[in-house]
Amino acid sequence: MGGALNQAFGLVTSQRSYRRPVIVLAAAAYNEAGFKDVNATATSIKEDGIKIVVLNYAENDIVLTNALKGLASEGYYYISSQDDLISSVAYGLTQSK
Repeated sequence: MGGALNQAFGLVTSQRSYRRPVIVLAAAAYNEAGFKDVNATATSIKEDGIKIVVLNYAENDIVLTNALKGLASEGYYYISSQDDLISSVAYGLTQSK
């Protein structure tokens, strides 16, 4: 998770354009090593004005759920089983300011 966010952040910041950058993160399992020091990276990304959209594919895993909620930008946390997932994510992406 940390490596993925670092790479995405580097890519987004090295290829600036007039478009609003968004990082989409999907996860279905928790691995403690993968989440080590990831909150600092997520904070830097959000402080740079980049939204982090999170899709949780394991909503019953409370450890994963709590970790992902902490990474997501406010209002950009989604659960894969929600009825309106596609329209909610699509709408959320249009609202990323």
